[in-house]
Amino acid sequence: MNKLLTKELPSDVSIGQNNSRKIIIGNVDGESLVGDISRHTPEMFAAASIIANRLIWFVEDHDILLLPYPVSSEFLNYLCRLMKVDPGTVKHVLPPKRDPYETKLLRYDVLSNHELLAELQHLTNEYKEWGVLAYYHDRAVAELTESISTRIHPNVNEFLLQGGSEVLNSKTEFRRIAASHGIPVPPGYNCYSQSELFKLISDWIDQTGSVIVKQDVNAGGDGNIVVTKDTSIKNSKGATETLHITEENCIEDITRYLWERLIGYRNNSLVVEVYYQTLAVFYSEYHIGRRELKPTLLNFGDMRMEPVWNGFEIPTVSMNAYSLGEFISNSTILADIARERGYEGNINIDAFLTIDGQLLFSEINGRNGGCSHIHHVAQKLYGVNYADHYMILTRNKIKVGPDFQVLLRMLEDECLLVQGREQEGVIILAEDIGRTDTIEYMVVGKGKERALALEERALVVFDRSVESC
Repeated sequence: MNKLLTKELPSDVSIGQNNSRKIIIGNVDGESLVGDISRHTPEMFAAASIIANRLIWFVEDHDILLLPYPVSSEFLNYLCRLMKVDPGTVKHVLPPKRDPYETKLLRYDVLSNHELLAELQHLTNEYKEWGVLAYYHDRAVAELTESISTRIHPNVNEFLLQGGSEVLNSKTEFRRIAASHGIPVPPGYNCYSQSELFKLISDWIDQTGSVIVKQDVNAGGDGNIVVTKDTSIKNSKGATETLHITEENCIEDITRYLWERLIGYRNNSLVVEVYYQTLAVFYSEYHIGRRELKPTLLNFGDMRMEPVWNGFEIPTVSMNAYSLGEFISNSTILADIARERGYEGNINIDAFLTIDGQLLFSEINGRNGGCSHIHHVAQKLYGVNYADHYMILTRNKIKVGPDFQVLLRMLEDECLLVQGREQEGVIILAEDIGRTDTIEYMVVGKGKERALALEERALVVFDRSVESC
């Protein structure tokens, strides 16, 4: 891999990057990212807080953690030991007046809470200027930073206050950007009425036998529903639901269901696209800094789809040289458009390869992504150019036994637990044993075959930890 792909960023970047002291804000599933959460189940709230807790990997001495749900002391000590951080210097802030068993997401009403703001102001008074690392630098975070002395450039914060990053997470806006700059995307249109939705499904369904309908504001595959004539298709990559057109379930009925299911709150438009069977799905991550003349490519890889995203293979193993060049070229164009608009921070770009060899782009996300903490950990433990020498495999929502310390010992006994720099093996990226009995892991090996072999051994350990309960 070209060494540019894992370039280390300057230390003076204020958004989405490390600083001498910073506030880490785990605002996953805010209003501008997923729209309505009225249908969130307890499992979905837990999943959102697990994603938020990934940001803990960026913590350094004297940082402040603002999270929707507390991380266990066992996991924090494990992380700090591996990353050489003194946990005693890290300050923790949780949403005020919370039930100990409640997961309170950091949405606008929470981040604007007077009690919370007063606590943050008190904690930040001891230091002149703070960096801000939010999962998603939306308007709620931008307003919060107005009350704290930060290093964020005033023009950047004004852009964010006006919802600049939120536009870059809109699926309808992405199609407008792609159309105006010649970025290859699936055939389709933005949709603003139920009658238009019916027409678009009817018009596009015959191209491949399937279309995908996407909510404008949502994330992680939620709000993506595939409509297909092929009744043999049960799960569709990138979608959480698959609907079949049959005599009993005609397009009119499906249209009515989709409109009632997907429209409401912050979602008043949809995207309808031709749906393709894919060979692989890819991502790229860039950093955009105000002092940089161009976006910096950080990392890229394959997305494991089961059927929605559930992990990574870094670097990519599924693209030929020509497709890779096209992918990086168009990704850079999209990142530069965001830079020209005034955005600062990390941005993630997704694309896929169809079974007939077309490379098509699906969305951009102006925020930290599921790869951001992985890239950070890999740089710290395996060097700036880690992808030249190692293969990284990750997976989420893995069931394990009820004791985190026992799990670590089991991995250590099998010589699988990474405990220092440049070691092959397993790193536990997130732990939520108390609520969901799950972890997220990262396997690092010198090459794909070595990484796959280590992952297979690790999965055996995880299964044994469950069986030993």
